[in-house]
Amino acid sequence: GAVLDGDSGSNSFPYQEFREIIEQKKIPYHVARKGDVLNMGPDLKLMVLWPDYPPASFDESPVNNLSVVVKLVYHKFSMLLSGDIEEEGQQQLVDEEAPLASVVFKVPHHGSIDALNQKFLEQVKPQIAVISVGGGNEFGHPSKKFLHTLESMGTRVLRTDLEGDIMLKTDGYRVEVFSGR
Repeated sequence: GAVLDGDSGSNSFPYQEFREIIEQKKIPYHVARKGDVLNMGPDLKLMVLWPDYPPASFDESPVNNLSVVVKLVYHKFSMLLSGDIEEEGQQQLVDEEAPLASVVFKVPHHGSIDALNQKFLEQVKPQIAVISVGGGNEFGHPSKKFLHTLESMGTRVLRTDLEGDIMLKTDGYRVEVFSGR
C-alpha cells in the first residue's frame, strides 16, 4: 500500500500527526499531481485529475479545493473519487475538459450544497452516486437540492447513513452493489 496525498501544506495538528505516522510506519508517500497515472495491474489504472499546482485561481480557496480527485478505470468500468472538492474546483475541471464521465461517482463533501456544480454533474453522468454521510448530522448533509439533482438525472443514490457500509464489485463491465444493512 501507499498514501496518495494532495499535500495541502497544512500546518494543522491533525495533518502534521498524519504525516508523522506515515513517516514512522515507513508507508510509501506520494504527492498527487494532475496528469499522474498509476498503473495498478492489467487494465486497471488510477488517473489523477486534481489537484493542479499551483492552483490556477484559488488564492483564497478553501483547502477542500486541494482535495485529490482520481478516476479509477477498469475495462469499461470507471469510478470518480472526488474528495471534498467544492464548486470552484469542479468548475475548473469542467473548463479543462477533464475526463469526468464515470459509472460510479463518490459525491464530494457529504453531498453538501457547496459540492453541487450542475455542469460538473452533467459531465460525470453517473449511474450510481455514493454519499458518505453520518446519520442526523448537524449540517443537514446531504442537501435536499443535491439529492433532487441526482435523482432527476436518473442516478441511483446510495447513502451510508441509510445503507451502512457500501461495497462495489465489478468485473470491469458490470457492477454489483452490496450494503451493510
